[in-house]
Amino acid sequence: MTFTQGSLRTPARAGAIAFLAAGATLFVQVLVHRMISAKLLNNYAFLVISLTMLGFALSGVALTRLLVPFLRDWSDALTLSAAGFVLSTLAVSVAFYRMGAGDQFIVTVEAFLRELLRWLPTALLFAIPFTFSGLMIGALLSDPDLPAARVYAFDLAGSALGALAVIPAIRHLGVEASTLLACALLLAGTVALAPPRRTVAFLQAGFSWRAVSQDLMVDSFAHTLEASGPGASFGGGVNVHITPAFAVSTSASWTVGDFTSYKFDNQEIVVDSSNTTSARFHIGVVWFPRGARVNRTP
Repeated sequence: MTFTQGSLRTPARAGAIAFLAAGATLFVQVLVHRMISAKLLNNYAFLVISLTMLGFALSGVALTRLLVPFLRDWSDALTLSAAGFVLSTLAVSVAFYRMGAGDQFIVTVEAFLRELLRWLPTALLFAIPFTFSGLMIGALLSDPDLPAARVYAFDLAGSALGALAVIPAIRHLGVEASTLLACALLLAGTVALAPPRRTVAFLQAGFSWRAVSQDLMVDSFAHTLEASGPGASFGGGVNVHITPAFAVSTSASWTVGDFTSYKFDNQEIVVDSSNTTSARFHIGVVWFPRGARVNRTP
């Protein structure tokens, strides 16, 4: 069976994407274990990591029905899968960080089962990112037009590098920054190696108004510091359209200006402030109303 996008679906590109996907998967798997270990004992952490591998099994089941359309829309499908990995990793991690630590000292079977049932939904959520990376790797290995042995060799090399790189990354960057780095590299590398067919790039500039609120603890008392003021913003990004109405959006912007108002516990205070600069990176999904949809033929 012959699929479209043959100029992009080369063994070199496929091997590079498999290398990136496998490296990011192993890298993030270790990071997820560190996130969970911060709140749970190791026996629970290893249980959660084991359950995340259900994502690979789910991706295999999905590919039994989706392989043909996946290979037909090769670059778009890979980009969507990489974006799904990034978005779900960040969303599930934020949800996990907001949960309590739970009982760390369990001496009865009933207490163990209670804690297990409490954390099982979270463990299953962590399977979502690995479903998306499993779709990428599984589709590349199942492509009849690609050398499976060569793709698998790149897969193993990427896994090995991810397992080695995560150790110094945790030490020098920390878990959260390392997670962002892995997600950014996977998405940027996938877009570069398999450029989507339906993309819209944009630049933006204009006036902005910033307002920041920060809760502080001073001598065991809670306080709130607020700052606001005008600024000038500029940046740009790319929308990758999966359909004319639905797109995965990535953008970066910078804002410069002065904070002209400061409040401490809702009371105005005087602060000698110089220019303040803020940066924002965004990845998410966009829905376009019917009248604003991009109408391009791939």
